[in-house]
Amino acid sequence: MPELTIVDCAQPPPTDGEGTECLSIASELSLIEDALSGAASLAELLATKSLGSEETAAQTPLALNSLLVLVTARMTHLRRVLSCETDPRELLATHNSVPENELGDADVRLRPWTAAQRIIHLRRLLAKAEAEAKREEPTQPSP
Repeated sequence: MPELTIVDCAQPPPTDGEGTECLSIASELSLIEDALSGAASLAELLATKSLGSEETAAQTPLALNSLLVLVTARMTHLRRVLSCETDPRELLATHNSVPENELGDADVRLRPWTAAQRIIHLRRLLAKAEAEAKREEPTQPSP
């Protein structure tokens, strides 16, 4: 059986107790799978004209769009978390939060960043923005 994996963007586990709740990738993907299954079911019901009333049929495309927007947003955010562009804490929710020490499954878990990791990330973003601003400054004409 595969072991529990905790991904931490190259930082050691926090020693001050911070970050004890981890983001479960399996739980997050399960939510996305459920949303896509719901969208597929709605699309099938719409295609077979099995929704009951015309009013329900008229509202179904909006419901389908809402589900797909949810999936797109969660996938985009999950990609950003997996590439260490954003703190896993921003994606953490009741459906995907698990204790770090809960063993016995083959899940991949992401530990929320420590305060120091968040500071490092913000400093990198600031340096990047300053470098971009400097490149965009108009060049002074030579005398």
